[in-house]
Amino acid sequence: MHSAEIGNSIDLSGATLTEAVSAISLQEATIRGTLSICDRFSSFGRVEVQSAQIEGNLVCDSCKLAALYCANLNLKGDLQWTGIQDAKLTSLWLNGATIKNLRDERESWPSAGGLHLDGLQYEELTLHSVRTDADRRNNSLGREHPLKIEDRVEWLQLQPSSDQVEPQPWMQLAALLRAKGDEDGAKRILFELRRAQAKSANQTVRVWKIGFARLQQQPLWVLLPIALTTLLASCLFWCASARGAMAPTNKEAYLAWSTGAPLNTVYPRFNPFFYSLENDLPLVKFGLDDKWAPDQTYKPKDWVVSYTTLRWARVFLILFGWLQATVLAAAIGSRFKN
Repeated sequence: MHSAEIGNSIDLSGATLTEAVSAISLQEATIRGTLSICDRFSSFGRVEVQSAQIEGNLVCDSCKLAALYCANLNLKGDLQWTGIQDAKLTSLWLNGATIKNLRDERESWPSAGGLHLDGLQYEELTLHSVRTDADRRNNSLGREHPLKIEDRVEWLQLQPSSDQVEPQPWMQLAALLRAKGDEDGAKRILFELRRAQAKSANQTVRVWKIGFARLQQQPLWVLLPIALTTLLASCLFWCASARGAMAPTNKEAYLAWSTGAPLNTVYPRFNPFFYSLENDLPLVKFGLDDKWAPDQTYKPKDWVVSYTTLRWARVFLILFGWLQATVLAAAIGSRFKN
C-alpha cells in the first residue's frame, strides 16, 4: 500500500503475515485514523510505515513482530509499544520519526542493538507497567511511572554502539527534562552522552573525557584531588619541619631560628597544612609561602626531606593547583554553556 490514502483507521489485529522480508508496507501512506497492530498479530517480516502520515495513534500491543520500521514517520498521536511478544527478537526503528508520546513497557524493549532512535522527536515519554487482566478488561494501559533518568539512559543504551555516540537522542531527552524543570537531570544526560562518546576513544582519552564530564556535572568533585594532595603534602612538610628542614625566609628570623632562639612574636609560625593548602590553591594566601621555605643548608639523613624533594614537592603543588583551577573553570564554563 505504498503512498496509499486511507480515510479511516486500519486494524491488523489477529493477522498472521508470513512474508519473510517485508510483511506489510505502508511507506509514504496517509492514514486519517489509527493504525492498530494488536491481539495476536504475528509477522515474520518487517512492518514498514516509513515516511507515513498517521493522524491518530500507532498501537502495537500483544503482538509479535520481527521489526517495526518507522523511519521519518509523522505520527500526530501516541506510539504505544506494549505487550510485545519475544521483544528481545524484535527491532524498533524510529529514526527521524516525529511522535506525540511514546508509551512503552520495559518488558517490551528490544535487546541491545535493536533500538534505533537517531532523529526521533517526541513531546513526552511514558513508561508503563505491564498490563494486568483488569487493565485489559478496562481497555487501559498499565500504571504510569514517573520519568526516571536511569530508565531512559538504559533505554538509550539499547541503540547500536555506533549510534550511542550520536548526540540527538540524548539532547532530545535532555530537552524534555529541561521542559519539566529538571535541569540537573538534563546535565546528567549530557554526562552520559560524553561517557558514551568516550568509550570509542583510547584508554587515556577515555578516562580524561569521563572525568571531565563528571566534573561538569559535579564541580565540587575537584575538592577530592585537592584534599588528597594537600593531605600528603602536609605530612611531608610536617616531617620536614619536625626535622628542622623548613626555615624562615626573613634574614633576621633565619638567624634567630638557626641559633635556636625564639622567633619574633609577629613572625608567623610554620603550619604544614596551611603551607600546603596555600601552594595547592592558587588564589588562597595565608602568608606562609612567603615566610617559610626548604632550608638549603639542611643535611638530611634520607632523601624524603631533602632540599630537592621539598622544593619539587612545592613546585608540583603549585602546578597541580593551577591545573585543577583551569580544569574546574573549563568544566563550570562548559556546564553553563550547555
